[in-house]
Amino acid sequence: MKRFFMLALVFLTASTFCGAKSFYFPQVNAYYNVSDDASVSVREELTFDFSGDFSYAYRDLPDGPWQYSGVKVFEKTDGVETSLRTESSHEDGHTRVTWYYDASSERKTFVITYVLRNAVVSYDDAFDFYWKAWGEGWDARVDLFKVTVSFPRDLYSGTRVWVHPGVDSDFSLNGNVLSIEGRGIPPRTFVEFRVLFNKEALVGGAARVVAGKGFDKVVAEEDANSFLYGASSLLWAWPAILLVALAAVFYYCYDKYGREPHKAQERMEREFLFDDKPWEVEFIVDGGVSVKSMTATLLDLARRGHVKIEKTVSKVLFFKSEDYLLTRQQGKDRLHSFEEWLLREVFRKKKPGLFSSGTESCDSIKLSEVAEAHKRETTSMAAKWSSMTIKEITAPNGIYGKYLQATGRELFNKIQLAFVFLTVVVFFAVSCFKGVMVVPLLGVAVMALFLGTVFFAKSRGGLLKGPDASSSLVLAALFAAVILCAITGLFSLALVASFAVVAAFFVVDRVFKFTLTRFTDEGEERYQAWRGLKRFFDEMNYMKEKIPSDIVLWEKYLVYATVFGNAEKVQKQMEALSVVPKNYSGFAVVAASHGFSSSFGSSFSSASSASVSGHGSGGGGGGGGGGGGGAG
Repeated sequence: MKRFFMLALVFLTASTFCGAKSFYFPQVNAYYNVSDDASVSVREELTFDFSGDFSYAYRDLPDGPWQYSGVKVFEKTDGVETSLRTESSHEDGHTRVTWYYDASSERKTFVITYVLRNAVVSYDDAFDFYWKAWGEGWDARVDLFKVTVSFPRDLYSGTRVWVHPGVDSDFSLNGNVLSIEGRGIPPRTFVEFRVLFNKEALVGGAARVVAGKGFDKVVAEEDANSFLYGASSLLWAWPAILLVALAAVFYYCYDKYGREPHKAQERMEREFLFDDKPWEVEFIVDGGVSVKSMTATLLDLARRGHVKIEKTVSKVLFFKSEDYLLTRQQGKDRLHSFEEWLLREVFRKKKPGLFSSGTESCDSIKLSEVAEAHKRETTSMAAKWSSMTIKEITAPNGIYGKYLQATGRELFNKIQLAFVFLTVVVFFAVSCFKGVMVVPLLGVAVMALFLGTVFFAKSRGGLLKGPDASSSLVLAALFAAVILCAITGLFSLALVASFAVVAAFFVVDRVFKFTLTRFTDEGEERYQAWRGLKRFFDEMNYMKEKIPSDIVLWEKYLVYATVFGNAEKVQKQMEALSVVPKNYSGFAVVAASHGFSSSFGSSFSSASSASVSGHGSGGGGGGGGGGGGGAG
């Protein structure tokens, strides 16, 4: 069945690519002939390069205070223009003109003609022709874009011309003709021109009259556009700004709220000064809970008589391998709820039968069988262990609030979160300003990012809980921002670099999670004690003074050395010093043997790994016209 679905997926994918079609514009020419009465005769020549089969195309003419009339479409072949059948329909905010043809992986040129009225604005002191010659509605690139605007008479030398946005373009005004040439216009990008010229150039009549003087007003608007575009062109510096700002904030949080350097020199400790559980010790020393404390807890249960561990042999076909038999026993003391859970999980054996997939409880199980019983679980034992222990640690009466002050880390994470939102806002605002217009309303993008952050955080279960809750929210926001930008096509090298800077500080925060926190006095005392014991385990091979030989103490050493990750050193010392008495029946008999720590740790870790199978000048944007179109 799985193979069938895989083949179906491959077939559908191949079919999708085989049936894909696309187009782009090698060249677009637009001619605007401004008449003496201020009406404008427009001629658009669109050369399509089709890949695949197409039968229709359309042009969207946006609504506004201007009017269109006499819209016609022709196909131009070898200089001959043939009229095409068209259909017009009014949709939300525009009139769609559709024409029909047959094309198959070839080039075709279509000519659209129409007349504009009220497109030119008449002020008391000037005329203003502000028009989008190419709209952001086209989802195809334009290699070469030429615009020609002609007037009935020469324009005065004081005429001002602007081309938006800052695409690769240039223009020239010679007498009564304005020529604009743009190259490499990306998809979803508009191109517009604005001509502010003298009143003597036209008689008027078909112009849109606006009372008052307009020359200084228009110049002020364009000066503002130029300033904004100049600022937007510096977006390449945004990642550097983020880097410096986050570094400064990190240092501030460390200096004000970070953990102070330990006043006392790190000592070596041989005794157990506190009776903390293995998972609590791992959190105090490493700042997290993992499979190490889960393994140590099982060994602690063996030390306390709840589990018996014996060396045995497993056979697979003709091969034998060393294994360990775990047997459930009545212990010496009461169990914590986490310890009861661990025993239930460990003493579950796969049901007999070749095709059986379930498990059943048992009183004895080989270590190799523990991994087999949990092989098909979608959530690993380690994940469950970490989740429930962290929940207790970070509860209102847990050790997190008791031993740690996380004000600095939480403040830094909030500022990281603010920078993620600010980065999205800045880049979306600039792209809308420059004409990419991926999302009409910036508020939609911000709301989408917010909702995406919350959804991702909640979908990950305990992401908003525990000591890494605020840090995890930064990860969720970063993930949501990347998805949002990928969907809208808003990606640039500067944006990727900005996200990379935030991600780098996220990693730094996670790896050095104690840097921005500070132990309470009680927490500092515990940290020093457990770190001192770890140092004792690390250096016991080189110690010349007498090392304790009490077997009960050594068994406890082995438990907490497993938490610290240096159980092999303790096991070797137990073996070298022969600390296990004759006829001793505790788990140290097995623990002191060669290879116990590595084999037990690796087997138990494999049981915690879930397996899942199956299924020009800048600015602008305010000109009339524009729209877009498409083909199919």
